[in-house]
Amino acid sequence: FLRMTIADFETPYAIKTVHPTFLYESMWNVLGFIIANILYRKKKFNGQIFCFYLFWYGLGRGFIELLRTDSCMIFSGLIKNDPLDFFGTSRGGGLKAFVYLSIILVISSIVLYVFLKKKSKAEDEELSELKIALAEGEATEENAVTEKVESDSTETENMENENADSKQNKELLEENVSESTDTEQTSDEN
Repeated sequence: FLRMTIADFETPYAIKTVHPTFLYESMWNVLGFIIANILYRKKKFNGQIFCFYLFWYGLGRGFIELLRTDSCMIFSGLIKNDPLDFFGTSRGGGLKAFVYLSIILVISSIVLYVFLKKKSKAEDEELSELKIALAEGEATEENAVTEKVESDSTETENMENENADSKQNKELLEENVSESTDTEQTSDEN
């Protein structure tokens, strides 16, 4: 790792060597941005990139925070040694707040990822069932359209036959009326 020296304010005229955590975090975030863009092109469900970001940032921030000598400490009066202080950078007692916050971020991102993936899978199954139902519905609809066309053509034929029959009936009626009129006229003449 890289090292840089800064003034040690606890001891006058002393310097101490520390990690350039700002540089590590910048490089970590740039790498995360590149990976997120690659993953975005291959994402399978909504929220996947957000979960990646939470995981990536939490993981990086947690490790980088372990290297810091000026971390925000919590429970400093209650806890003497931080169990996660692997590099001996804690000053006094307490827990490094952002290390534990990073652990929460990583766990939350994993839980959210699993939840969103299951939700997406359920939605995909529902969508495929709807597609199958729609495909079957189209076949049924096509059959219904075919039956409708056939019934319409049968109805048209029946109507044409009825029209022809009604024309014949009308002609017969007219003949009967004219015959009866002729008969009445002849009877009147007699």
